[in-house]
Amino acid sequence: MSHPNASTQPLVLNVERAEDVVRAATMLRDGRVLVVPTDTVYGLAADIFRPGAIGRVLEMKERASDSPLPVLLGSAADLPLLSNRVPRLAWRIIELFWPGALTLTLPARSGLHPALTGVGNTVACRVPASRSCLEMLESLGTPVTGTSANRSGFPASRLGLEAAETLTTGPDAVLLDDPHVPGGPPSTVVELRDSLIVVLREGSVGVEELRRETGERVVLAKALEDLTERR
Repeated sequence: MSHPNASTQPLVLNVERAEDVVRAATMLRDGRVLVVPTDTVYGLAADIFRPGAIGRVLEMKERASDSPLPVLLGSAADLPLLSNRVPRLAWRIIELFWPGALTLTLPARSGLHPALTGVGNTVACRVPASRSCLEMLESLGTPVTGTSANRSGFPASRLGLEAAETLTTGPDAVLLDDPHVPGGPPSTVVELRDSLIVVLREGSVGVEELRRETGERVVLAKALEDLTERR
């Protein structure tokens, strides 16, 4: 059943049809908002350079504007669109874990929509491993919002049409990955503080894996906060 505030039914597209993937990218370029497949659940995608579309994402999710929206990139080559200060350690992490379920929090470049940066003036971004999502991003040529397609506080969905029905208003289109996306843990979110990797959210990439693969110090944000408070 649709949400009582839902608008007309969204256009249904399928990743198996190349023309549908191109059409999804064209709609995003025109400022539309789409439900799209990601690595684990369906996401709510809007071109990050379309302020009106980002505003709709916040409304559809009933999400506070001070809770930054994550960003999906077609490739690491798009990072200069988001940040002009990418540390050397960040590039090492990118080489090891992108495309994949690891989100990097980096200093945001000026001019980005505040819904992407929040009060810390950082931006959380990753290159997804989902082939269908990557094809759409490559066709579009610019990053998109990568937040899950659900109202804040509600569970995310592995089914595209189900995800669309949980939003306060309907998206313009749903790009379906048949039969559904795989589910699983969300992406791990990390922030770099000098040579320290701080895990802001545990997820698909574990702390021990990060330590082993990078050879750097890795600490959970909560543990770091507790240590700071005890000093």
